[in-house]
Amino acid sequence: MALLLMSTGECARGVRDEMVEDNGDILDPAVIVQQRVKGPEPSRTNVSYVERLYVMTGTITSTSTVSRWFNHYFPISGGFRKPNLVLIDKFKQENFWRAEEYLEAIATIAPKKLRFGDEELKKGAEVYCRRTRRCVLTAPSDFRNAYSVYGMCGIDESTPALYWRIHTSYNDSVEFSYDVERACCLGYLRAGDVLVLDNAAIHTGKSNKYLDDFVWTNFGVFILFLPTRTPEWNPQELVWQVMVKGMQHYLLRVLREVSSHSPAHAANKVLGTIDHKMMICNNMVIVMDITFAIT
Repeated sequence: MALLLMSTGECARGVRDEMVEDNGDILDPAVIVQQRVKGPEPSRTNVSYVERLYVMTGTITSTSTVSRWFNHYFPISGGFRKPNLVLIDKFKQENFWRAEEYLEAIATIAPKKLRFGDEELKKGAEVYCRRTRRCVLTAPSDFRNAYSVYGMCGIDESTPALYWRIHTSYNDSVEFSYDVERACCLGYLRAGDVLVLDNAAIHTGKSNKYLDDFVWTNFGVFILFLPTRTPEWNPQELVWQVMVKGMQHYLLRVLREVSSHSPAHAANKVLGTIDHKMMICNNMVIVMDITFAIT
């Protein structure tokens, strides 16, 4: 009610001010809209910038140059048509509080008890990154296929360095809960471990709304969620980078010998080469070191 009265009062004051300024006349709303100072238009095209630049300076350029300027000239990539709001959302005050709570919680956990999980969608074309690899005469026919990968990583040498599963269906809440339970049954996740995840909808929504309670009650595994907009705090993201680079350098001779699902075959082989020593040498646990240093 207070907000309603406040809004009503502001509206009445606005009407009064208009009457004073215009000798008792109320302005037409259409006239008010026309008189407003217009800023950058969200729907403005790159072509309009090219035309305006030519009118003002006589410089002739292309739409691709304008696009590159918007994406690379500023410290944050973006443009008037599609601004980058990630940083605005990331550095909200409430997200700072969540980050502090996360750092306080993770500082009390033994590093070997930590497991980081994440999912990724990979296309077969990433194996055939070069034009020569995409030649229809040499590349297998499944280079257009897409594969979903779910993985977990940790530094405890009593368990494998990675857990992963590659499948052709999309990662959703059902697939995610299956992987968590499967990792528990296989012994990768054990009682006392802490699984760190981001806030993706498949981790917290629909059938997984109470997954953290189920996993804790049945397996003794605690699920801890990362702060908002902090993928750089998840070492599993670095695992995906190693996987993609390894897939791009995988031998074509070996891929041609695989009759089907050669991209999944390449990803599986690359992930199988990652061990604890390689993870540490490649700074895949640098996120944990940073969090402990901050606290």
